[in-house]
Amino acid sequence: MWQKKLMVVVVVLSLYGLASASVDWTNWGGDNLWSNPDNWSVFEVPQYFDTVVINLAGEDKCILDSTMTTDANCAQLFVGWGGTGELDVVDGTLNVLAYNMRVGEDASGVGTVNISGGTVNIADHIMCGCFGTADVNITGGNVNLQKFIVGEQSGSNGTFTIGGTANVSMSSDIIIASQSGSTGTLNVTGGTCSGAWKVIVGAGGNGTINMSAGLLHTQHELIVGDNGTGVLNITGGTIACETFIIPNGLGNGNANLDGGIICAKALIMKSGGIMDIN
Repeated sequence: MWQKKLMVVVVVLSLYGLASASVDWTNWGGDNLWSNPDNWSVFEVPQYFDTVVINLAGEDKCILDSTMTTDANCAQLFVGWGGTGELDVVDGTLNVLAYNMRVGEDASGVGTVNISGGTVNIADHIMCGCFGTADVNITGGNVNLQKFIVGEQSGSNGTFTIGGTANVSMSSDIIIASQSGSTGTLNVTGGTCSGAWKVIVGAGGNGTINMSAGLLHTQHELIVGDNGTGVLNITGGTIACETFIIPNGLGNGNANLDGGIICAKALIMKSGGIMDIN
């Protein structure tokens, strides 16, 4: 009986160790391809239970393309975790199955993610700038996730761009500049971002949305300035929401409308809010 119990404990601990493992991008294979086992620290392509860390950029960046004949899977993904990392998704399918994609993690983290094709499925959210500096550029393909945060902790600086033919499908919030001392910018230059529960610009820090084309859709509120400072600049495209609030809480909000369309059932202007229509 004792032997059986001991065996169960050993197996459980071993599985926990596998789930906590970090697989690092090395590009030792020299071709930049996610699909090449020689480019990973464990000399095999990451598996569904792995935490993937990409801390190389430029000539040594990681590329996911059509050479990946099966889905690229991992439990969570860090791009620029205390270093500089870059990931390009050109084709194929990337599944972050358990947690989130974190870009620009830690104060010394600098991360860039470029998605121009293929499909990216994320179980939870994209963190674009968590203490560090991050750029996420989606110009094509399909991205499915719950939410994204641009500029999360104090000192973070995140830029998130949606354009081209990109199709971003969501089920929870878009938060720009989450905490005091954070800076976040969302640029919408084309494509479609739909299904967000609400959009908050300047949740605690300094947040900006620049919109020139495309569609930004939220099921509920668009809040410009929510305990932080929010700015909305729209020169084209369409924003669709239930309620447009400038600002909320103790925030300050500024909406500059110089083109485009805002479809809302209600507009609420509060103290600290400014709207300029040209």
